[in-house]
Amino acid sequence: MVISLVVSSDGRWIRRRLLGVASCSMLDSGSDEVGRGVTLIDVYGRMISERVSGLVHSINTMNIDIKIPKFENELKMYPLDFLDRLDKYFTFRKCSEFEKLLIIENSIEGRGKIWYNANRCNFISYVTFKEAFEKQFYSVPMQAKIQSQWSARRFDSRKEYCSSGSVFFNEE
Repeated sequence: MVISLVVSSDGRWIRRRLLGVASCSMLDSGSDEVGRGVTLIDVYGRMISERVSGLVHSINTMNIDIKIPKFENELKMYPLDFLDRLDKYFTFRKCSEFEKLLIIENSIEGRGKIWYNANRCNFISYVTFKEAFEKQFYSVPMQAKIQSQWSARRFDSRKEYCSSGSVFFNEE
């Protein structure tokens, strides 16, 4: 670690080099820090702490691999689950609005991609995408369709139990 210090004749400017990163700060003689008796060691301690915290966060996010969720259609993935996974991914990766829109473009496939391409010019932010996505893939008719297919799957599984010789009914 290399630390260099330059103080101007009036004692206000401090120049420091810490861990290869140069920066400047100004301590005014009337500032709270000087009034509280904050020393250069305190200032450097805070700088080191902030730098270490940033490095630890960088290392933690590099080693954890969170896959971008994929959406093809509402029958293969629950639409609200897809949006929830996107929210978590964006939060973890600390994505900007521009990055969010790029990631969304690559996370939609199949029928969802056709819809996305037809409406892409309307998505000026993640919020506008989210609203349009919910309207398209989680509308009342879509909810009814998903529910009926879910019910059909449960019914088919009951039929399998009955045909295997053992009678099992899962009454709900």
